[in-house]
Amino acid sequence: MPAERLVYYSLSLSPTRDCGHLLDQLDASLEGLRRHNRSIPVAVLVHGPGDGRLTELGRRHRAELVTRPDYGTRLAEIVPEAAPSLVHYPLLHKFWNFEVLAEIDPRSALYVDCDTLFFGDVERLFDRYGRAGHVVAREEPGSRRSHYGYDPTYLDEEALASLTSTLRIHPIPPFNTGAVLLNELPWRSIASIGERSVEIAWRFLIDLVHRLGPTATNRYGPSAAAADLRSRLDDLRPDLALDALPFPSPNHWILDEVSLWLALGQVPGLQVADFDRSDVVQNGELFDFSPADVPAVLCHYYSQNTERVRAWSNGRPAPVT
Repeated sequence: MPAERLVYYSLSLSPTRDCGHLLDQLDASLEGLRRHNRSIPVAVLVHGPGDGRLTELGRRHRAELVTRPDYGTRLAEIVPEAAPSLVHYPLLHKFWNFEVLAEIDPRSALYVDCDTLFFGDVERLFDRYGRAGHVVAREEPGSRRSHYGYDPTYLDEEALASLTSTLRIHPIPPFNTGAVLLNELPWRSIASIGERSVEIAWRFLIDLVHRLGPTATNRYGPSAAAADLRSRLDDLRPDLALDALPFPSPNHWILDEVSLWLALGQVPGLQVADFDRSDVVQNGELFDFSPADVPAVLCHYYSQNTERVRAWSNGRPAPVT
């Protein structure tokens, strides 16, 4: 699939987990993408066993399905002792596919989560932001760049800055990874970024368990990954706590994001830029518009708001949960 521009998704599927909701989201995302652009190359990177429905989605929406190693297997290759715990955190695969991009070798590649809706031609983003920076994304909500205001109880940027200083890496401005445009990157030479982010995520998880204790993630719901690690501590090496990195947030669901920021901070000269809200909206910003009047190209919403988005799309008031 040689391509100057590419849109891609990355899925982690498991025969032991109901993935129907994920495929529903993918279907809606691809339908909107193709409604506004019928020709741009699209790839869906699939970690785990696909099925007939996924094959049909790929055929109907003209998206190439690319088989990737099983999520748990790949984790075990990167950090064997981490795999039994991190397999319960199914988000770390999103940016460990750069070797696939190297085969396609696009000048620009737009990664989007399955919980992304399109309201305009995606080419607009490539045209406007294709030379804005190596990485272009929306700011992380709660960060200092957020229009909602800075919330250090959600993301402590002072602690994050201390981490980058300790690790002697370039600070990356916190960005949300639901929709990320990657421009003019040496795909092969940065292929290890995904592995590094997994190693960092493991060190953060150790911190969540050892330093913050069993109630640390309750505000954001239970963490199956942390629970698994707690259950295995007696069987792991006694000096495990020495590997811990202080996690700068109580929200374990951004473990992958913070890990990616630190991994990217190891890339010399990397430039990061922001999407404007007029082009990319995220989560609750969507409800400021009617379904027929969204000015942006796309919206990345958060999966816990799926029912609100579905109600809004059907012209009903978005229920507050």
